[in-house]
Amino acid sequence: IVSICLGTACHVRGGERVRERIESSLDIGDGETTEDMRYTVETVRCIGCCSLGPVIKINEDMHGHISTSQVDNILDQYE
Repeated sequence: IVSICLGTACHVRGGERVRERIESSLDIGDGETTEDMRYTVETVRCIGCCSLGPVIKINEDMHGHISTSQVDNILDQYE
């Protein structure tokens, strides 16, 4: 499960662009699962790591200070 934080701190630091990149890379939208059942994307309002924003959580792993250019490398770690 890929949880994308869109709380205030993450939103103002580019969380929406990160969400768009993840959805584009995985070719799915919010609440959807990839055909191979490997990834499910969900947006959340706050993960509680505001100082690390934008933040994504993949399973139990936190990834902070995410930029759109890092998205593919992070997702590749879970292949």
